[in-house]
Amino acid sequence: MNIETIQTFLAWNLLIHAGILLFIVLLLSLGRNWVVKIHLSIFALSKDQLLRVYFNFIAAYKILVMVFVLVPYVVIRFLL
Repeated sequence: MNIETIQTFLAWNLLIHAGILLFIVLLLSLGRNWVVKIHLSIFALSKDQLLRVYFNFIAAYKILVMVFVLVPYVVIRFLL
């Protein structure tokens, strides 16, 4: 596996994860009542706790994508 293959993989990986993150944010922004209603029926949480869980999930997901995909991609781009 050469460096160009890794760079291409990271670029596609970043694009896919950015799309997933955008989808999650749009879903929670536009369809919050629907999503909250579904999750409140599944989990024994209050609405405030559930919204805090959503925020923590989005923050953790974004940080993980930055650390494991964006930073290696930027480093490889500067190496070539």
